[in-house]
Amino acid sequence: MQLRTFWQGCHFKIINVKIERIIFTISISFIFSLSQLLFHIAAAQEKDSTATGKLKNLLDMELTDLLDIKVVSGEKGGFGKQLEELKLKTYLHGYAAGWYRTYDLNRRKRTSTFSLQYFNPILGVNIQDKVVAEIMMEYEHAGSELGIRYGIIDYSPFKFLTLRAGKFLMPMGKFNEYYYPEYINLLNDRPISHWQILPSVWSEVGAQLRGKFSLSKKSSFNYSLFVVNGLEQKNGKYGGDIREMRDNFRDYKNEKKSFGGRIGILPVPEIESGVSYYYGPYTTDGKENLSILCIDVGYNTKKFNLRGEYVSAIQDTLSGSINKNGFFVESAYRVNLYLKPVIRYDQAYLPAVAGFDKIINTKTIQRVTAGLTIYPEPKLVSRFSIKINYSAVLNDGNGSLTNEFILQTAIGF
Repeated sequence: MQLRTFWQGCHFKIINVKIERIIFTISISFIFSLSQLLFHIAAAQEKDSTATGKLKNLLDMELTDLLDIKVVSGEKGGFGKQLEELKLKTYLHGYAAGWYRTYDLNRRKRTSTFSLQYFNPILGVNIQDKVVAEIMMEYEHAGSELGIRYGIIDYSPFKFLTLRAGKFLMPMGKFNEYYYPEYINLLNDRPISHWQILPSVWSEVGAQLRGKFSLSKKSSFNYSLFVVNGLEQKNGKYGGDIREMRDNFRDYKNEKKSFGGRIGILPVPEIESGVSYYYGPYTTDGKENLSILCIDVGYNTKKFNLRGEYVSAIQDTLSGSINKNGFFVESAYRVNLYLKPVIRYDQAYLPAVAGFDKIINTKTIQRVTAGLTIYPEPKLVSRFSIKINYSAVLNDGNGSLTNEFILQTAIGF
């Protein structure tokens, strides 16, 4: 019994000694490894600090510099903090518009309401005027409707050529791509022809080639060519409301693409005219096509603006084709820094299609609008305005007369 006790005691002592040696070895190894790690971290931080000073922008970076930008666990920030190391030129802008109105001809309903129509931030980055990425986020009706109006990536290898990809405003005429924002639009509302026929605001997902070049010292030429997923009818089979075909951002049903473009010319800097065309299938089975033609003309000086657009759409159906067409003509004169009166005539022919169009008969909608734009602080912020509009609706599509009043304030910042 004593011998066994003695043997067990020796055995435990040996085990304890081994455990102590193992723990000691692990401790020494850990301390050595930790010291090496701290040394390497300090060296890396010194290297990163030196490298960061050299990285003025993306185009100055060598391949080795690009490879040195690593994602390190445990650091503060996220992808934005990592991209900040590239020293890119970013920008933040936007616009906001709110109004009070008594009637809505485009939606064909009487209303008396205040509305924060839009508050849209615009974020972007410009890299040496070669690559531009920009997004406009849309907060409509006080944020009750959210979306992305456009999100584009532009690459310009040459001054006369830009490759655009993403969700972009369609280059159909000038109004849809350039003039529709409330802080730019000379009147509060959009022409009825550019609501029901060319459905502003109209964005598509696809690819685009665009650019401009000089023909002489005073004349120039511009172009936009696109391939997109295209408009697609959501309810009903043929001949439906064109405006309701928007927002087809992924082709799940009909995978055929739509194409078209715009060609514009400026014989002198003050005058521009252009022709736009769109063509593609609009039914889910891809058997019926929709084509849209737009002709735009504009004359602009510092004080005087005169512009107009004609648009025509042809929708194929089983029983034939439906033609919808319309136009607007608009003129404005800047009396002084503070006042700019505007007048517009717009009309649209929208033949009835049972179950689809909001128009009951084939009579042409006609409207005359007079407006006054007030710039309260033209020297402080040129893109801030108060607009007073009154429209006489000569025919609302049912042969009836009505009117609409809109008071709006808008700012681009």
